[in-house]
Amino acid sequence: MLTSRYVVFILLAGVGLLCPAALLGQAGPFSGPGELKLSTNLNSITAGDRVEVQVDVDLRSVVGRRGNGTPTPAVLGGYVIQVAFDRSHLRFESARGGAGEFAQEPTYRMPALANASGSVAIAGVQTSSESPAGRVHVATLTFTALQGGTATVTAVADSLSSAFQMPAAGPAGIVASGAELAMGIRAGSNLVPVELPTTIIPVVGSLAGSGGSFFRTSIQLFNGSTRPISGRMLFHPRGVVGRNSGAALHYSLAPGQSVEYIDVVAAMGESGLGTLDVVADSGALPVTFSRLFNDHGDGGTSGMSVDGIRPDDALTKGSRTVLLVPSDLSASRFNVGLRSLSDGATIRIIIADQDGRVLGSISRIYPANFFDQQSAESLAGMTLVGSESLTFELESGSAIVYGAITDNRTQDPTLRYARLLPVE
Repeated sequence: MLTSRYVVFILLAGVGLLCPAALLGQAGPFSGPGELKLSTNLNSITAGDRVEVQVDVDLRSVVGRRGNGTPTPAVLGGYVIQVAFDRSHLRFESARGGAGEFAQEPTYRMPALANASGSVAIAGVQTSSESPAGRVHVATLTFTALQGGTATVTAVADSLSSAFQMPAAGPAGIVASGAELAMGIRAGSNLVPVELPTTIIPVVGSLAGSGGSFFRTSIQLFNGSTRPISGRMLFHPRGVVGRNSGAALHYSLAPGQSVEYIDVVAAMGESGLGTLDVVADSGALPVTFSRLFNDHGDGGTSGMSVDGIRPDDALTKGSRTVLLVPSDLSASRFNVGLRSLSDGATIRIIIADQDGRVLGSISRIYPANFFDQQSAESLAGMTLVGSESLTFELESGSAIVYGAITDNRTQDPTLRYARLLPVE
């Protein structure tokens, strides 16, 4: 299995058509210049003509590196491209998809807003196992000519790996003023997946529990950025392999807008226990507020907040963490949850009593994007009396580990993330 690697190149859009902009981004594992290419169906235009502009991303000179250093072509997983146009000459009408995996209509700015500003942003993402390499036709923009002139289109950047100056627009000029590309690498027929910005809610559910309890999960999303955002929430049922194994719920938020789902799992048409990925397809990630609670009906709710975790903050190879078993297992039940990430996880679990004497150990192997929650005794493979320590040593991959304590009388839940131990 190939290790997931990705890189995002960003070209910042400037103010107007003549301002400088700089390219930012991570250098590896990609090298070589990419190019943003524009072409039009007309050389000269008259008022009333339909003008189409084809938007391509050329990655033929971009080379990725696998973990062993072997070169392999870069492939395109997603894009956000800003296109400026002379609104005295052109009126933006619509955008449609490109070729292959990008044939679906892109997300784009409302024509009225685009024409008021003389700028339109388009965004697209694809999740095919065979992402396109080489020169990729991502979208076609349609304009109506308001005046006659020479149809010129200019890609702002000759290269997506160096700084650039925006050129002036000619008559009826169209200028691509910025691009953000998400790229992965392909080796043979295997795609190293593009990792879009993601927040993981480690445990969510909509299910009946012990003692007459019924647990639900509410979530609020807030767009704290100055631009519209959109994306998906992906549900991973317990015990099922794969990132897209469950249902998806799409969101789209204007700047400052928020949305709430009182029972997000049920809103997806799902039930049971799992984890939730909040994925940004366009723009920034939303701020998330999540709560797992026992619904007492007319008696109200009792529950806990569940903080979202970014993949970069997950446990990685070499991490050592600990969870402590409650002292009185007759008063509360103790479950351990684990969510692996895209590279799976191999974990050694060491069980010790309150005085530090090792009682046993066990190794567990988890496939990619897998979630499981079970009693601490089932996980450890032995009877526990209370106050034991469970030390988790991550031997490979990456994962999120937590403990869930539920009061047997009130059914009130508490969540504890495994605590990192010092490196010796």
